[in-house]
Amino acid sequence: MTHTGIYLSELLKGFAEVPAQRDQQITGLEVDSRRVKTGDCFIAIAGTTSHGIDYIEEALAVGAVTVLVDPRDAHRLSDEQLRNILFVDQLTRKSGEIAHRFYGQTTALMKTIGVTGTNGKTSVTWFIAQAIDQLVGSGTCGVIGTLGSGLFGEFVSSGLTTPDNIRLHQTLSRLHDQGAQAVAIEASSHGLAQNRLTGVDFDVAVFTNLTRDHLDYHGDMQAYGEAKLELFKSPDLKAAVINFDDPFADRILQAVDSNVQVIGYSLNPYQTGVHVPTIRCRNLEVSVKGLRLTIESSDGLDTLECPVLGRFNASNLLAALGALVACGFHFEEAIQALSKVTGAPGRMEVFTSDLQPVVVVDFAHTPDGLIKALETLREICDGQLWCV
Repeated sequence: MTHTGIYLSELLKGFAEVPAQRDQQITGLEVDSRRVKTGDCFIAIAGTTSHGIDYIEEALAVGAVTVLVDPRDAHRLSDEQLRNILFVDQLTRKSGEIAHRFYGQTTALMKTIGVTGTNGKTSVTWFIAQAIDQLVGSGTCGVIGTLGSGLFGEFVSSGLTTPDNIRLHQTLSRLHDQGAQAVAIEASSHGLAQNRLTGVDFDVAVFTNLTRDHLDYHGDMQAYGEAKLELFKSPDLKAAVINFDDPFADRILQAVDSNVQVIGYSLNPYQTGVHVPTIRCRNLEVSVKGLRLTIESSDGLDTLECPVLGRFNASNLLAALGALVACGFHFEEAIQALSKVTGAPGRMEVFTSDLQPVVVVDFAHTPDGLIKALETLREICDGQLWCV
């Protein structure tokens, strides 16, 4: 979508009163004063190490035509600065909704899938995007996450799993312009806690697992888990896909609104006590060539053979399958599409030839991730297993 501008009164409707003499057209939004261009609206919110209020003068000097500030920060402003200020209550949270409006509310025009969890986010979004490209057509599903953003196979590095909400909505608009009918987004705990995903109309939320990570930021596992829960509280959420093999699943079930469709998935064929539709793996075979899963759901029984390594990737494939079913694809056609997917770069990626040894590269950066990677390889390795 090409943005020629929007009047402040339209952009901030319901968020702030815009006096007639202050109403003007703006041509961009920015939270980083170093990126401000002439005609922009500068949103002065707190960052990790500094606050946008400290950079108001710089933003105005390079062409910002107005500045948004949370009224709770009004005491930090000078009388001179007040001439260019509009106050928006709870600005950090609402900045995403403002960006969504500025960039044409594109997530309402695409099927939007958010994936959260300690491990597996990249693989699950990667599987979903490849499958939708096969089911709908090449270039129809975008991805935003650790590997970057773009249509599948055309990624641009972003440096963050979840970019700031201005950059996020800008990227979503670009993907829609490029023909995306769906987008799979990695929803990191940092991004959720810092309101970087506000304004996104999520259709489907996927939970992979919750293991020890990022406690330097969140403080404890309870706070870490609560950050993940924010994805499942999205106001327009239609379906939640939950890993019932993880104890945190119960907490998510408690938090999900009653009108949200719930689809569970599990590698445990005998799990009981769950009374929602569940995709189960009845049998799993692992080898150096990949996985073979016998999968049962309310739609029947089918087999998925896929050239990816690891029992945890079996769980990731079930998560992707649940997301595809939640998006309206038939069980059998979703399995057929997933049988053709490949692993994400650096995620149990195999480098091999007729010569030995086989080399596998994995991103494992948590104790749980490393343990699962080594257990996976031990299971399919006939000789020595070296960890470098």
